[in-house]
Amino acid sequence: MTEPGETPLPPARERILVAEDDDAMRDLLVGWLREAGYEVTACNSGLDLRQYLERSVLSEEVFEFDIVLSDIQMPLGSALDVLDAFFGCDGVPPTILITAFGDRRTHAAASELGAAVVLEKPFERSRLVEEIQRLRGRKVADASASLGPI
Repeated sequence: MTEPGETPLPPARERILVAEDDDAMRDLLVGWLREAGYEVTACNSGLDLRQYLERSVLSEEVFEFDIVLSDIQMPLGSALDVLDAFFGCDGVPPTILITAFGDRRTHAAASELGAAVVLEKPFERSRLVEEIQRLRGRKVADASASLGPI
């Protein structure tokens, strides 16, 4: 609660960690998420994703990220490998996985390892923002009017 005479702090922007090895796709996702008002950190391999999560989840500091958005197939470790390494750890942010190579086994493995959502490429931007809003416990707005596919 704000004391009389104090200026309330603006709400913190939601922080998303994007892991995508394809430069064009990563740039597209990062640019779009920043335009939508999210604070975005990007990396391009499973190793980088693991290191960011180690700092965020395993340290005594405040968690760095609210959501993880990651391609499944990446060099130096897949997103499934990373989820497996953190399985059962407290503080792992909700994770949205994206893939161009999804099959039932991939979806089942992702679900078993705690992924909240698996999106198949290509997907609609509106679907991505709906999933982010749902995972953050916010009412899903009608974002489809101005958003096309990624």
